[in-house]
Amino acid sequence: MPHKLDTAFDGTAAMAAITAPLWLADVELWGRALVLLGGVVLLGLRIAIAWRELRREPRG
Repeated sequence: MPHKLDTAFDGTAAMAAITAPLWLADVELWGRALVLLGGVVLLGLRIAIAWRELRREPRG
């Protein structure tokens, strides 16, 4: 006789496998959006640091 935990896990894994085509596209879309947002933030920080360093350098 299977344990209730085994049955619950099997059901959850089966539903994830069956519905994967429906939600995997969203995961990929949001993952790309997060990577793009992170890249923009890091680029902005790097530009701000470079700008600050340029302003601190003595001219002449």
